[in-house]
Amino acid sequence: MFRTSRATIILLCIGVMVQSAMSFRQEFGVVSVLRGTMSDQIVSWTDAGYREPVPASARAVRDLLTACAKLKRFAPRLKAEPQIGAMVSARCGAMADRILVDAPTNARARALLLLVAADLRPADLAAAQKAAPYEPWPLIMRIAAIGTAGPLTPDLQVLAKADFARALETSWGRTEMAGLYTARVDLRDLVQAALEGLPPAAQIDFIRKARRSGTPSGFLQ
Repeated sequence: MFRTSRATIILLCIGVMVQSAMSFRQEFGVVSVLRGTMSDQIVSWTDAGYREPVPASARAVRDLLTACAKLKRFAPRLKAEPQIGAMVSARCGAMADRILVDAPTNARARALLLLVAADLRPADLAAAQKAAPYEPWPLIMRIAAIGTAGPLTPDLQVLAKADFARALETSWGRTEMAGLYTARVDLRDLVQAALEGLPPAAQIDFIRKARRSGTPSGFLQ
């Protein structure tokens, strides 16, 4: 009986060690694509020996999604080299899909998928909005995805206006929207339509921020 118990304990210890080693390997894969500058991260995401990171904690999930979003939004190389940009988008998208398999309600993963998608589809935007209509990070990512999409279809315009209105309710959202207003002349009418339902103080704040971001004042009459 003592020998049986001892064997059981040994097996349990081995199991714990194997599990710990697997967790370490997974977390190391996460760290490998997060360390260094954005240029370093791009190299890690596009390396020939790349293995998809498997986050073992909620924090690792958040860090990976945030890193991918920063690369897509702010890394000049991804715009200058479309093939590299497409590879990073594909790998970040595959990672987000995997996260959604384990956590279907993860609003950040849904928002990132919009940002890395080749085309913005109404069904995907609607699903992302439903997951977290007002949560700041997903809302900013949805606006960023709208800002980088091509001309919006009527269905997308309805959904975009709803997100614009949500963002314009807050100071940080108005800052984000001011940048969009400056960059996308074709979306200005839609932004102004969303702005009309807000209190005068919010409208004035947005106009001030839009002017600071470089929008000619004539567009804000």
